[in-house]
Amino acid sequence: MRAFALIIGNNEYDDSNANLNNASNDANDLAARLEELGFFVRCLINMSCEEIDSVLLDIENTLTEYDLVLFFYAGHGFQIENKNYLTARDTPFENITSITRRSIGLDDIISKLNRPKDLIKVIVLDACRNDPFPNNTRGISTTSLAPMFAPTGTIIAFSTSPGQTALDSGSNDRNSIYTEALLNHLEDENISIEEFFKRVRTTVYNLSNKRQTSWEHTSLIGDIFLNSGNINHSIDLPYRDEVIADKNFVSKGETIDDIINNLKTLKWDCQTKGIENIVLVNKNSIDKNYQFLLGRNIVQAAEGNAYSAINFCEDLSSRLNRWFLNDQNHILNGMLFEIYFNNYGRFRKEKFKSRFLKNFSQLSFNSKFKASFDFIQKQLQPFKDQLIYIPSTNPKTIHLEIILTNNETDSIHYVKSVKHQNREFVHDVDDKLNDISFSIEEFKKQLSNKLFIPENLLKISFNINDDSINVICISKNQSIALSK
Repeated sequence: MRAFALIIGNNEYDDSNANLNNASNDANDLAARLEELGFFVRCLINMSCEEIDSVLLDIENTLTEYDLVLFFYAGHGFQIENKNYLTARDTPFENITSITRRSIGLDDIISKLNRPKDLIKVIVLDACRNDPFPNNTRGISTTSLAPMFAPTGTIIAFSTSPGQTALDSGSNDRNSIYTEALLNHLEDENISIEEFFKRVRTTVYNLSNKRQTSWEHTSLIGDIFLNSGNINHSIDLPYRDEVIADKNFVSKGETIDDIINNLKTLKWDCQTKGIENIVLVNKNSIDKNYQFLLGRNIVQAAEGNAYSAINFCEDLSSRLNRWFLNDQNHILNGMLFEIYFNNYGRFRKEKFKSRFLKNFSQLSFNSKFKASFDFIQKQLQPFKDQLIYIPSTNPKTIHLEIILTNNETDSIHYVKSVKHQNREFVHDVDDKLNDISFSIEEFKKQLSNKLFIPENLLKISFNINDDSINVICISKNQSIALSK
């Protein structure tokens, strides 16, 4: 199942009297957890009314690619004249007319999400409809909640019952009580969404000393699970679910199953036997799903130092040549997928399998493998903002600008900045044990590994003459990474 989440957290308002403590934390923390569960996530913090409208229009045409959409809002919410509104950063809290003009109507959001009629819709609102100005509360207006129509296939979950206030801080002082409960019970596996929200309600009621009771409107049909292990990051993959999330693969006892099982072991002799037996298999006797899974496990074995699998990855062009079905090479598709996606079928988020990235990038110059590189490029499009390099058949040199500083008393140069197109990759961290030093060539390899850029496509330039650089040092207070 493919799932998308749009998360909005408005913590800071142009009217500073309405500022909240934890709405942005709630949005960021829920976004991170849903991404771990396999959701495609867009997380928006402190957005204006126009910015929210723009995003809603942008995603409206993409929702047909998904089976489930979850919308979460943390911030001030209210109802006026039987209509519910969610505030934006620039919502003015002056009078009813100005408020309604610069807010987002909840009915409008539900209408946009309801365009694909068979889409499962989960609307979660950590907002109340009370005065926003008292300390530690969310919302505006003392009127009761306007009745909500939940279209078929929709559940609308509120952090409070009518007339109650949603507390902005829970037991951890980072999240609201409601979001804290959501995060807690998203750890509960294989429970229906109705049971999930029932558990959330119990937690909220207890943590708030019976002052806050969450509630839901629902018209869902059938059982829906948010944490079932069956949500993956695929986009129209032409393969079965059990090879996309290959933790669910079950052997059927056939020859190809034995090969895959050998590769899955951590025993080098078994993995060697698996690689050797590949050449004995008639490719026409193996469907594309098994070929895809075989490719994944070759990479997995090679990353685990299986010598025979390493040889395969170092001789890709000749090893893959016999595995074409028309213009498709499902073995290569599986290998490329394994680099970026884990055994749940989810994006690895910097924990990529990078050992043979250079080998695969060299393969991308060969036009006969174009279909496979088009395939992985499509799968990585939702994550393009989290990567610098995405494999393609038209690879381009990636240029990093490095700013170094040094003490006049020594020849050690410290890394101050690493940028690509104004995106910074040097981040402050808790103290490591020691500074780490490199030669220029070692530093380039470090950048290649940390930023997941093939070394043959990486070009670096310094703010000083290369000839004057002997040692490059990364401070113990810094790290180089794609994200913080």
